[in-house]
Amino acid sequence: MMPGTHLVTFVADSRGKLTEAIVAMQSSKESAAYMAAAAGTRKLEATNMFSEIKRWSNGS
Repeated sequence: MMPGTHLVTFVADSRGKLTEAIVAMQSSKESAAYMAAAAGTRKLEATNMFSEIKRWSNGS
Protein backbone atom coordinates (compact mmCIF):
# COMPACT_ATOMS: atom_id res chain seq x y z
CA MET A 1 0.00 0.00 0.00
CA MET A 2 1.25 3.46 -0.82
CA PRO A 3 1.72 5.84 2.12
CA GLY A 4 -1.00 8.44 2.43
CA THR A 5 -3.37 6.69 0.05
CA HIS A 6 -6.97 6.42 1.18
CA LEU A 7 -9.03 3.68 -0.39
CA VAL A 8 -12.82 3.67 -0.26
CA THR A 9 -15.00 0.59 -0.53
CA PHE A 10 -18.69 0.68 -1.33
CA VAL A 11 -21.23 -2.07 -0.77
CA ALA A 12 -24.73 -1.93 -2.27
CA ASP A 13 -27.49 -4.33 -3.16
CA SER A 14 -27.58 -3.24 -6.83
CA ARG A 15 -25.13 -1.85 -9.35
CA GLY A 16 -27.36 1.18 -9.85
CA LYS A 17 -27.24 2.05 -6.14
CA LEU A 18 -23.50 1.43 -6.13
CA THR A 19 -22.92 3.83 -9.02
CA GLU A 20 -25.20 6.46 -7.46
CA ALA A 21 -23.30 6.27 -4.16
CA ILE A 22 -19.91 6.64 -5.84
CA VAL A 23 -21.01 9.60 -7.96
CA ALA A 24 -22.65 11.27 -4.94
CA MET A 25 -19.48 10.95 -2.85
CA GLN A 26 -17.15 12.11 -5.62
CA SER A 27 -19.29 15.16 -6.41
CA SER A 28 -19.97 16.19 -2.80
CA LYS A 29 -18.82 19.45 -1.22
CA GLU A 30 -17.10 17.44 1.49
CA SER A 31 -15.07 15.48 -1.04
CA ALA A 32 -14.06 18.69 -2.84
CA ALA A 33 -13.01 20.28 0.47
CA TYR A 34 -11.01 17.19 1.43
CA MET A 35 -9.17 17.18 -1.90
CA ALA A 36 -8.50 20.93 -1.71
CA ALA A 37 -7.00 20.57 1.78
CA ALA A 38 -4.69 17.71 0.81
CA ALA A 39 -0.99 18.52 0.66
CA GLY A 40 -0.75 16.79 -2.71
CA THR A 41 -2.81 14.53 -4.86
CA ARG A 42 -2.38 11.79 -7.38
CA LYS A 43 -5.15 10.23 -9.37
CA LEU A 44 -5.64 6.51 -9.00
CA GLU A 45 -8.67 4.87 -10.45
CA ALA A 46 -9.82 1.30 -10.40
CA THR A 47 -13.26 -0.12 -10.84
CA ASN A 48 -13.75 -3.63 -9.61
CA MET A 49 -17.32 -4.84 -9.52
CA PHE A 50 -18.36 -8.32 -8.56
CA SER A 51 -21.51 -10.03 -7.43
CA GLU A 52 -21.58 -12.27 -4.43
CA ILE A 53 -24.41 -14.71 -4.00
CA LYS A 54 -25.12 -15.92 -0.51
CA ARG A 55 -26.75 -19.26 -0.02
CA TRP A 56 -28.10 -20.60 3.19
CA SER A 57 -28.88 -24.24 3.73
CA ASN A 58 -31.08 -25.83 6.33
CA GLY A 59 -28.28 -28.17 7.35
CA SER A 60 -29.24 -31.06 5.12
